[in-house]
Amino acid sequence: MAALKRLETLPPPVIHAPAPERMEPARSSVPNNDGDRVGISGPSAAREPQATLSPYLDPLAPPLLRSQAFSLRAIDDGGPWSLPGTELVRLAAMVRYAVHRAAQRAGLDATAITELMGHGGDGRVAILPVPNAGHRWADGRVRRVLVAASPAVAADHWDALQRTVVELKPE
Repeated sequence: MAALKRLETLPPPVIHAPAPERMEPARSSVPNNDGDRVGISGPSAAREPQATLSPYLDPLAPPLLRSQAFSLRAIDDGGPWSLPGTELVRLAAMVRYAVHRAAQRAGLDATAITELMGHGGDGRVAILPVPNAGHRWADGRVRRVLVAASPAVAADHWDALQRTVVELKPE
C-alpha cells in the first residue's frame, strides 16, 4: 500500500525529443555485399510518410474486363451438358471455334477475326472454362464457360460478337 501511495506522488516521466528545427543528419555506415562500407545519411528522427488517397472504382462504371458467361447445353434436347475437368483444352477449342463462326456470322472482316482469335495484335478473346469446384458435392466437371475480351478488342467487334455467340451447334 505504501508503494502505491509513493507511485501516486511521483511526477509523470519527462520524454526528451528533439525539436524538428534542431534535428541533425545522422551519419551511419552499413556494409554492402562487397564488404565495403557505405555511408548513409539522413535525419536523426523518423518522419511520418505523406498521406495519399487511393482512388476507388466507381461502382456504377462498367467492368474493366468485358466478359460474358455461357452455360453448356446438349445439342439434341438443349438440356445441361458438361465435360470432365480433364477435357478443358478440348472444350476451349470447341468454344473458340464457335466464337470464330459467330464472328463470321456477325460480318466481321478477316483481319478482325484473326485478331480476335489471337493470331495478330492484342485484341484477343479469352475462352475460360469454369470447373465446378469449391463445395463438398463439386465433381470437377465444367458446365460453364466465360468468354472475355481484352481491353484492346474494339467495342463494335465485341458488341457484334456478343449478339451472335449464343449457342454451340455442330455443322
